Amino acid sequence: MTWEMERFRAENERQRENSARAAFAYAEYNSVGQGPFEFEKRADFGLTFVTEPIVAYGATIDLDALSDMLNVDPGITPPIPLISGMVTEWDQDDKGFWTGAWVAVRVHFPPTDLVDPALQIRCGHHFTFSAVAMKDIPLDQMD
Repeated sequence: MTWEMERFRAENERQRENSARAAFAYAEYNSVGQGPFEFEKRADFGLTFVTEPIVAYGATIDLDALSDMLNVDPGITPPIPLISGMVTEWDQDDKGFWTGAWVAVRVHFPPTDLVDPALQIRCGHHFTFSAVAMKDIPLDQMD
């Protein structure tokens, strides 16, 4: 391989490496009550994933407020709800790349005498999407 061809190959590899990187996008939602919640607002990634994102989900609740709602004595942990989150639909651009998602959650208490099915519990829902994403390269820096 000639020096010129090696230089061309190295430059081509560098550009390919720099055009995509592992990236993360985040979305947060809130719900009040129990049951399923499908959020109308789309989670906009603010970037373009070139592979289908992996989804991580977590929820937050205020245990002190929950204890007060359930009249549980201080120092005793109240019943904790089962909460799950999911993607219900991906938003893809005309090239098939992932640019956003619609999500839903379910808040459920296992059957217990302490929890009224109409309990209005406040929950925070946190989604993290991770995959390889295209880097935005300013047009004035492109050859």
